[in-house]
Amino acid sequence: MEQKKTVCFVELLNFSNIFLYVLPFFITEKMAGRELQKIYYVDANTLGLFVSKLFTAFNIPVDILEFRLVDVRDEQGNLMRLRIAYQDLAEIQKLIIDRADFQAFIRQQPVRDINLDLFLAKQTTAFTFLDRKTLWRLLQLIHVVLWKMKSGHAEARPVLFAVKRFWRKEIEQYAAPLHLEIRWVRTFQFKVKEFLINIFGESRLKAFYYRLHVFTDLDYKNKKAKESLQPKQCSKLWVEYNGHLNLDKPECFSDLFFFQGAKFSFQDVVMSFSIASDPLNQEKWGLLKAKGIEAVALTPAAAQIKECSFFFPSLKKMDRLGFECPRKISEDREAAHWLTKQSRYFLQTRQDWVDFIQKFDIKLYASWFKYDNRHTVITSALRATGGISTVYQRAFEEFPSPETTTCADVFFGFSKWGVRLEEMARSQIKYYVITGYSGDHRYPYLKEFSSRIRKQLSDRGAKRVIAYFDEGSHEDSRWHTGHEFMREHYKFLLEKVIATPWLGIILKPKTPSTLRKRLGEIAGLLKEAEHSGRCVVFEQGRIAGDYPPSAAALGADVAVHGHLCASSAGLDAFLAGVPTLLMDREGWPRSALYKLGVGKVVFNDWAHLFRTCEEHWQREIPGFGDWSSMINELDPFRDGKAAERVGTYMQWLMDGFKQGLSRDQNLERAAQWYGEQWGKDKIYSINV
Repeated sequence: MEQKKTVCFVELLNFSNIFLYVLPFFITEKMAGRELQKIYYVDANTLGLFVSKLFTAFNIPVDILEFRLVDVRDEQGNLMRLRIAYQDLAEIQKLIIDRADFQAFIRQQPVRDINLDLFLAKQTTAFTFLDRKTLWRLLQLIHVVLWKMKSGHAEARPVLFAVKRFWRKEIEQYAAPLHLEIRWVRTFQFKVKEFLINIFGESRLKAFYYRLHVFTDLDYKNKKAKESLQPKQCSKLWVEYNGHLNLDKPECFSDLFFFQGAKFSFQDVVMSFSIASDPLNQEKWGLLKAKGIEAVALTPAAAQIKECSFFFPSLKKMDRLGFECPRKISEDREAAHWLTKQSRYFLQTRQDWVDFIQKFDIKLYASWFKYDNRHTVITSALRATGGISTVYQRAFEEFPSPETTTCADVFFGFSKWGVRLEEMARSQIKYYVITGYSGDHRYPYLKEFSSRIRKQLSDRGAKRVIAYFDEGSHEDSRWHTGHEFMREHYKFLLEKVIATPWLGIILKPKTPSTLRKRLGEIAGLLKEAEHSGRCVVFEQGRIAGDYPPSAAALGADVAVHGHLCASSAGLDAFLAGVPTLLMDREGWPRSALYKLGVGKVVFNDWAHLFRTCEEHWQREIPGFGDWSSMINELDPFRDGKAAERVGTYMQWLMDGFKQGLSRDQNLERAAQWYGEQWGKDKIYSINV
């Protein structure tokens, strides 16, 4: 039976969308005898809101689509944001990369063995909730629309006016079983940056801007600028600064953690800086100089001092090298445009990294950040110059995702659990090396520090102490779990501490620098709890906390990770020897961690969790906070030597280059030595 009512959802409500798309649709519906019941919009500008009032003349209300990401779930109770990341994105990615024109484009490119296939596959599902044009954002919006229809328009037909994207056929194929009609809207917004990128290319545009920025700086010495552009022989190990130096603090996170277990010379290191919000300043410069580490700024905003080296992309235009999509391969002009544009970007960026690698004589690269395509291009550039890329696991991962797809010569992983995930995520890893949890060396260093915190709380009357870890939050609760959701966690815990004289709490936020601002009105409760002397907050660290979760856990009777869907902090706490509980208010029941026991390890509400803690402290509950049943799957070693294994392996690679071994000889020898020392069952190859 044909539905007589229609509800419209408009992703972007502006003047052009109303007159070119929504109004003609309304007229068509009217002529077909169907009623346009309501119009919802996600985002709108002032003119769009004003013009939309014309629909009120026809008794059609126009309202903002109000929703929270945490409210949108599937039939099994899984948060859709998580299901999309770990299931739906992979499904739609497969539809895209299995296209005949996609595969034909890969096969016909003249340059081989440069990871272009993996780069393009990963680029199709580039993940960020802040960008309206991403696939993830649209998939989430599709399910928001369906959720809204169930809550008030079950008898109507939903129509979504979505901003035009690439891969529309695949998106429509995804939406078809959900009985949602998608109509594509072309936005008419002239953006100078995008216009210039299309003409000059992103890499050359950045190169021009960086040079203009530096050479117009009156405080910058021209002589130094010229010197920084000259080739030099220096460090051979390239490490990216990602927020943690802590060179003399083995108990803290460090981007050079593996130095603590090997005989590396700091003079062999070049560290690059590219984070404008945490730039190379005088303090960091002093630490690096004391160790003999070369510092290089990759953007002008990433350095507050002028003594360091700068590296900018070349202004030279790259030859296209045949990176075009012939019409005979694809009749889809937009797909051909996307494939050609992304391939050119890959090739230009790859050449930029080749220039950087050759300038600083880099043979080895180490990073943990694999969640975008940067490491893919760097790996390709290193292979072109005879170098080796290494990526080490920092976070516990339970499900494969296009976001975590990895391209590396060597990947240092916690356990065999990750081998299966990387295979399913289509990663390309020549040697997957199992090392155990990479932070377990910190526990002995933390015990005295954590004991002092525990004594501080005990002196103010705390008989029992809870350590709590959060995963951060964002102000837009439509596309992130949001500040309000996070505040509910803190409100319960802080009120409980204030009302319970024998209870203490240690708070270890993921992003400590913004905690008090994100708490909003709850910040007053935090001050009151701190005033009691039974609340301690870890606030060290600008981008992320300097201290690991285990630092808080070791000062507590029980650790609580407030987000089961991202359980790295919980794993760290349990490996440190502390009973660890997981709160799953987001909704991720498909997690294998549920097997640890609901009501013993996994909880869904705070009142139940706290009652269970009180009961355990009165009479011990078997299995309380105990991960032992699956810990062998997560870390087969648990001996405190993971950093040493990583560092030793990298030292072997470094020594191999110094001895004149080729890249392949070096990789093969290091893998053989590791297998002989720790077991051949600790090394795997993935999709190569």
